[in-house]
Amino acid sequence: PSIYYAEKGILDVKLTAHGKTGHTAFPWRGKNALEALMQGYVKLRDSWKNPTQDDNWIDSMEAVGLEAPCIAHNIIPDKASMLINIRFTEPNGEEAVLRRIRETTGLDDVEMVSDSKPVFAEKTHPLLVAVQRASVAVRGREVPFRTMNGATDARHFAEVYPDIPIVIDGVLGGDFHGAEEWLDIASVDATASVYLAVLREL
Repeated sequence: PSIYYAEKGILDVKLTAHGKTGHTAFPWRGKNALEALMQGYVKLRDSWKNPTQDDNWIDSMEAVGLEAPCIAHNIIPDKASMLINIRFTEPNGEEAVLRRIRETTGLDDVEMVSDSKPVFAEKTHPLLVAVQRASVAVRGREVPFRTMNGATDARHFAEVYPDIPIVIDGVLGGDFHGAEEWLDIASVDATASVYLAVLREL
């Protein structure tokens, strides 16, 4: 069990390379957009240090989609796009991330598709302190504060209620979004008991 006081923001970015179509028998007459896109992405990937474990509070980046129109197997594509998903840590870090992508890849067509800001709360806030105290009392063991690599619906609440601290907590489970996703039923009662105790204290 852990109490998460921060989670990363989500940034979906579309990279597009433009070229010149032509016949594959005469490659010197065209400019392959797909090749230019891949070369730009490889530069970005090689320069980006992704986290390697849960407690690495640094930005992450992964390619999640690739699109290039295949008119025919012998035609050089004049346009190719890639979607990358970035999890970022800085409250207003979107522009810095986009600038880094443009400079590293050499691609001019870099478009922000969607954006969701990181969520932060102060670990010393009375609400978080009360949650930790109740969680330790109910669960009978240390419950540390941690940062989260993923994102939850907390980002939507934080957007609507920016002055109310968000606590990200929950039940025991695993294989999230996977075929073997599971939930420990007993932990549902424990989590409910934690927040009943917090409400009584407040």
